Amino acid sequence: MTLDEGWETFNSSTPRHWSEPYPSDGYYYTYTFDGKGSCISNMYTNGREDEDSPIHYTYSISGNTLIMNEQSNDPIKYVYEIKKLTNSELILFIHEEEWFEAENRTGEYEQTETFKRL
Repeated sequence: MTLDEGWETFNSSTPRHWSEPYPSDGYYYTYTFDGKGSCISNMYTNGREDEDSPIHYTYSISGNTLIMNEQSNDPIKYVYEIKKLTNSELILFIHEEEWFEAENRTGEYEQTETFKRL
């Protein structure tokens, strides 16, 4: 990952915007797609793999939509719009609205993630 930018708002509050180049404070993460429907995400801090790594996903692509399903005890489904895909760069966009029941609040966010091929 080379850039993470977007905004979020909770309970219709003023949006919080961000634009963070990566690595950020020594932290970054990667996706490795196998071309057969499996993906692995690894997270790193100061060059060392984090204890939560790796995270395994299944994925599918239809048109410009990438769907990633986390393979864990508490699976999460991510639906991204592929903004750009070349031999050297991937740009993903996501917009979501969520209800955080434990916190009794709603949230909405948009995020654009830019990756370069290693």
